[in-house]
Amino acid sequence: MSKLTAYQNSIPICRHCGVCLASTESRIELLTGTYCRSCAEALGVPTENHDICPAIREADPHGKDPHQPGAKLDAGKLKIGLVLADFANALEAVAKIGTDGAEKYTAHGWLMVPQGRERYTDAMLRHYLKESTEGEMDPSGSLHAAHLAWNALARLELQLRGQER
Repeated sequence: MSKLTAYQNSIPICRHCGVCLASTESRIELLTGTYCRSCAEALGVPTENHDICPAIREADPHGKDPHQPGAKLDAGKLKIGLVLADFANALEAVAKIGTDGAEKYTAHGWLMVPQGRERYTDAMLRHYLKESTEGEMDPSGSLHAAHLAWNALARLELQLRGQER
């Protein structure tokens, strides 16, 4: 089955390797996504009794029963507000780089760049060096640091998706 067919039929796909996971026995559901058993094992996630894995178990941080008033099952979950709120200015600068790139090239086209991780690493390092030698501002009018951060995020995203394009 192709990934497109799986997507159209809402069949989960392993976040790490991209294999279609039609059978519930063949997949592990985590807060970070769905994985095939092979990738889950390679990533160090227990595949036996995975419902007791701390990464999956939901609990109230104050020990309340889920059915008790005031219970919220968010213990151990990511606190995304710590990044979004604390780095709001930096993320806005990175979003501007992404917007400019989408206008210059295509939206989401960066995902298809051959040898993406290598090339975004090189771009990230170029901006690091340019900041040291030419000052904080890129000729585009944006900070070199914002370009560096965008390239670092692109590199990280490709790495997390397991892509070596």
